[in-house]
Amino acid sequence: MPGEAYKSWGSIVKESTYATAPASGQTYFEIVRDSIKYDPSWQKYPAVTGPGIRKKFLGYVRCAGPLIPMLMFEGAIGPFFEGVFGQVATTPDTNIYTHNFTVKDDLPSYNIEINRGDVPTDGKVFRYDGVMFDQYAFEWAGERQAQHTFTTVNKDRATNVDESGTQTYPGDYPLLFHHLATVTIAAETTLAAKVKAMSLFMNNNLQKDNYFNSRFKAKSKRDGDRTVNGTALFEFEDLNLMNKLVSGVEGTFTLKLTSDLDIPSSSPPTKFSLEFSGDASFISKADSDIADKSPIELPVSFELLGAAEITAQLINGEVSY
Repeated sequence: MPGEAYKSWGSIVKESTYATAPASGQTYFEIVRDSIKYDPSWQKYPAVTGPGIRKKFLGYVRCAGPLIPMLMFEGAIGPFFEGVFGQVATTPDTNIYTHNFTVKDDLPSYNIEINRGDVPTDGKVFRYDGVMFDQYAFEWAGERQAQHTFTTVNKDRATNVDESGTQTYPGDYPLLFHHLATVTIAAETTLAAKVKAMSLFMNNNLQKDNYFNSRFKAKSKRDGDRTVNGTALFEFEDLNLMNKLVSGVEGTFTLKLTSDLDIPSSSPPTKFSLEFSGDASFISKADSDIADKSPIELPVSFELLGAAEITAQLINGEVSY
């Protein structure tokens, strides 16, 4: 029987030693899409005569790719975001915990397991060691659930390993990233009521270790500046963003999403929320088209200056990450 995708699941845990799987502490998550690939580069010997024409050797090994977990306000969102940003600090209140994710150059590494199918009968557990997050993409449109894509760079992969434990998930399923509460670009604060779609892209620019027979013996380092940019689609109602494109105005950036639900036992009642923010953003493209009889739309591209200053604030009922 083939493994069934609907029976699959994943887990993530922070490594204390690079590429060494911890024995416990896993946080489980559901999977939207798993496209992490293992790519060994087999090379032929360059000889054109003799025994060498029937030999090969292993060049570099690439283990990387995108992973889309089903993230909610609690659970695996903590380790995933800490992996992208680098560090997290938590401030407690009455059953309300504010987690501030900020940039750190020395990013942590993780161990991720993907159960493909129904282990141990029809599927296999794939364990990725030394996982680091090279890129992150946030995409939201309308009132649909937002999607989070993490592109990984990994040291190695092991297959058919033992399961780390029995998967568990948060008890409640708040609609995460369902409501777009606040959008500010270049200090323009009247955008939330006009936005139809929104995306945010973060690139840590991790080095790609392509040396022969190399499997990331050391943790990947950033080989360039972190870059943060995004796109948005607005209803065309005024010239504010187009004028800021022409003038080059810089200003604050915020993107805040909330849930329908309050954090259990929070005092005062407080809704789950996630907010990205940065001090300096500017419009890089903004123009509209007339193509049919539909309402006119305004697609916008933006970038963040001083991208190391971008932060994410998650408010939920988790004590710590």
